[in-house]
Amino acid sequence: MLTFARGRHHEAAVAVERALQLNPDYNMALWTLGAAEVFGGEYAKGKNTATRAVNIDIRDPYVHLYSRIVGYGCFAAEEYAEAADWFWKADQLAPGLPHNLAGLAVCQWHNDDQEGARETISRLLDEEPEFRIGDMITLPFSDAAVWQRLVSELRASGAPG
Repeated sequence: MLTFARGRHHEAAVAVERALQLNPDYNMALWTLGAAEVFGGEYAKGKNTATRAVNIDIRDPYVHLYSRIVGYGCFAAEEYAEAADWFWKADQLAPGLPHNLAGLAVCQWHNDDQEGARETISRLLDEEPEFRIGDMITLPFSDAAVWQRLVSELRASGAPG
C-alpha cells in the first residue's frame, strides 16, 4: 500500500525488509521490495530483486506479477528489448492482463515494431474493451518522465485515452 497507494517507496522498502530478514526467500516480499525500488527510481536494483522473486518458484501463481515488475524496471531504464521479453513472459503466465499487454505494446513501439504494438493494443482491447490509458495511473513511478514516456507510447500504439 505504501508504494502503490501512497507513492512512499522508501518507506515501503524499509517495511518489507523485516519480512525478508525473517525469510530471505519470501517471493511476495521480494516482489514488493522490487516494486518499491523500480517505482522509486532504483531500476537496476528493483529488476534484480524482482528477478530473484521470479527465480524462487516459477510455479508461484503470482510469478506474472514479479515478471511484470522486472519489465517495468527495464522499461524505466530504457532497456526496451529486455522489457519486452519480461512483459511477454508475464503475458504467457497470465494471458490477456491489461498491464502485461500495455507494457508489451510500449516496448514493441519503442523497438520499432509499430505493427506488433498495434496488434498488442488490439488484443488488449479485445480482452478489456473498457481499457483506457488512464487505467495505468496505478503505476506509481516517482519520475514523471517515465510515466509520460509510457503514456506517449501507449497513445502512439493506438490505446484509447
